[in-house]
Amino acid sequence: MLMNPAHVPGETVGQLYNRMVAYARTLDPRFVGGAASVPEMDRVKKAIETFERQAAEKKAGDPRGSELTVLHRRAEEGRGRIISLQAELKLKATVSREIAILVTPADFKEPAPITQSGDSIEEKIAVMTNLASGHGATVRKLESILNEWPRLPPEQQNRRLILALAERLKNE
Repeated sequence: MLMNPAHVPGETVGQLYNRMVAYARTLDPRFVGGAASVPEMDRVKKAIETFERQAAEKKAGDPRGSELTVLHRRAEEGRGRIISLQAELKLKATVSREIAILVTPADFKEPAPITQSGDSIEEKIAVMTNLASGHGATVRKLESILNEWPRLPPEQQNRRLILALAERLKNE
């Protein structure tokens, strides 16, 4: 255990308990302490040992697993950002005809759910990489519509509107 559970001179049992709970929260912010009693202190000690063991296993674990975790987090963040941008675009599209022309029904499609399909870690990483990069591209597209449009000069706005209309006619 990295934390020294021994009493520091002049430290009360309550202070020791508070120090143990604070340390446990550095390892897992969801950890909840209780009243400073002997059984509670034993529970906190066991929790600290468990948290430290899990942290050591995570460090020594497969680096591909941590890559998968990062990709999963990126995909989740992208999905959340897409949903919030879609809501903002729907609001602006009701006010601005130009924005309504620029966005397509595909822009309002529900983003793909985050699933870890595949048997091997390599397959899962490939799926997550595609999902995270796809969500990232959608976020960039929606952000460009929302953020760049007001800054464009009228000529470029007209050009984008014409291209968007031509694209829709071509797809029909």
